[in-house]
Amino acid sequence: MESVWQSTKLGVVLAGAHYEDGMKQRNFNAVVEDPTAEQLQKFSNGIAKLGKDDTALGAQVTTTKAVTF
Repeated sequence: MESVWQSTKLGVVLAGAHYEDGMKQRNFNAVVEDPTAEQLQKFSNGIAKLGKDDTALGAQVTTTKAVTF
């Protein structure tokens, strides 16, 4: 069985009093194949700094691979 990477998507979860329910997820496409924890943390914190009083809570990484049998 062989798998071929197709795409990686990232959802950054932000907290802020100005969001409905206090949280919002910002989604990004065209992410590198296998981002490290350090890359995810730096990117998420950078995105949080762009918003007003936002705090990065975490990230959701979704990788799509095609599998052949």
